[in-house]
Amino acid sequence: MTRVLYLFFILIFGTSCTHQAVKNPIPEWVTQLRGGDSSLRLDISDKYLFRTNYQDKNYDKEELCSRAFEMNKRYIQSSFPDLELTRIPITVEVLFHDAQVGDCSTTVSVTKQSIENLRKQIAEEKKQAELSNQKEQKEKAELERLKIKQEKRQAQNESKRVPQSIVVPRKTIKYVPVINSCCRYCSKGKACGDGCISINKMCRRPRGCACDS
Repeated sequence: MTRVLYLFFILIFGTSCTHQAVKNPIPEWVTQLRGGDSSLRLDISDKYLFRTNYQDKNYDKEELCSRAFEMNKRYIQSSFPDLELTRIPITVEVLFHDAQVGDCSTTVSVTKQSIENLRKQIAEEKKQAELSNQKEQKEKAELERLKIKQEKRQAQNESKRVPQSIVVPRKTIKYVPVINSCCRYCSKGKACGDGCISINKMCRRPRGCACDS
């Protein structure tokens, strides 16, 4: 945008700059710039003025004024480091070219209202960006929650498809009574091993085929 303003100014005033240097006396602010202050900033009621001077006899008027204007932009950027230069509206107020000296002095302005409005706009953009980021994080968290819920539901459905453990009942053990075949029945006394002993005696033989009657 600053480049467009400069070109617009060149188209309107470019043809009269040399003529102005011949007819009009050198402005005081140009003399100040030539005296050593390559850049000046003035704070007036409703705007800031930025003045610069670029001198080099090897360049023509267009190149000199273009370089002077670039100095203006650098000075503006250093004055408002928190703002993007391309977003600052710059107006060319005065352009003074002296062909004999081989320099070009420029005065550009930036309104205080435009700086204030731009800062408000940037603050609002940051606020909207934060709100958008919070919304995005919230939506992301909600999607993650739904994903976890869906995975949990799928896991529950899968668990229902798994066959339950089959409990196999133990085989019933049938106890078949064993028919005891006795080789001898003791009607008197008691059985002891394969024979009979007195009822008052203690049997010291292993169990045999003798049975009590």
